[in-house]
Amino acid sequence: MKQYFWFFGIIGIILFSCEKIDVNNNGNDDNDTEISLDSLVTITSNLPVAIYVDLMFISENIGYALSTSFVAKTTDGGYSWTTFAIPEYTNGGKIQFVNEQIGYVTVGTQNSGMLLKTTNGGQDWEEIDLNTYESPMGIYFLDKNIGFIVGKGLFIKTTDGGKSWTNLKKEDTFMYLGVNFKNDKEGIVTSFNGEYFKTIDGGITWDKLKIDAFHLYDVYFVGNKALASAYHQDLFDLTKNEKVVSLPSSGLKFAFFNSDCGVATGTLITGSWSHTNNVFLTSNGWKTFTQKTLAATEGNGPICAKMSDKKVMVLTDRRVMVLEK
Repeated sequence: MKQYFWFFGIIGIILFSCEKIDVNNNGNDDNDTEISLDSLVTITSNLPVAIYVDLMFISENIGYALSTSFVAKTTDGGYSWTTFAIPEYTNGGKIQFVNEQIGYVTVGTQNSGMLLKTTNGGQDWEEIDLNTYESPMGIYFLDKNIGFIVGKGLFIKTTDGGKSWTNLKKEDTFMYLGVNFKNDKEGIVTSFNGEYFKTIDGGITWDKLKIDAFHLYDVYFVGNKALASAYHQDLFDLTKNEKVVSLPSSGLKFAFFNSDCGVATGTLITGSWSHTNNVFLTSNGWKTFTQKTLAATEGNGPICAKMSDKKVMVLTDRRVMVLEK
């Protein structure tokens, strides 16, 4: 009898290996099936042809894509989009909406950096001067009031929706690259040279830590793991101080269904004027992965974002693709 229960226990573990999680990748287990890149399909969409630098969803249907000169919003999962002009040009900004009405965009030029804020869903934007000469690199708002922005010599916090800011670190030349929070207490800020900063009290205090990587960029909380994209096409596990995988592309963006199932997008430079755009998929925590190289007609510069427990969007300058489980 013990062997009987042991056998079916093992089968159960296998069947549950692709458990579902919430939109913030914080680990709610549920049954699911294995996914394949064959499920990545292009959907008919009116999204304008443009260079897109960031993408996020607040629900399966409501999402925002940031281009260099406008924000595009969808309320039907990417089939139709409404565009809103932003007052400043951005070539590498970040976007975050905390609800359907209140959203933030970081923008910057060669000699200034600022925050744009909307309180009416993107129709109008307030320009908030961050008193920096560099474009901000990372942004994360816990709610409509409490938020963090990082960049070169920039590590600041607001508790009033951007009206005022507190400087948390004073190294004027230090480069902070990304910021994300697992919940309202636990957060991580990444930087050059494998150094990162961790808080467990909502950003009141920060501990400086080190990992065997070069530059750390975007942070992803997946189950009980803290992962970060790194220079030279790597994904690192900050909790274990070890490399998870190296992928043959740069500018990697990740979207995780859970600790086993994930998607990544990136570009591989193959020559002076040549490159390929790739989508990667794993169902076993990046121990192995499959790869799809996008055709030239599918556009450049792919980025991705999780829409729900079942969907991830992959976006290029001229295509909207959805991977559905």
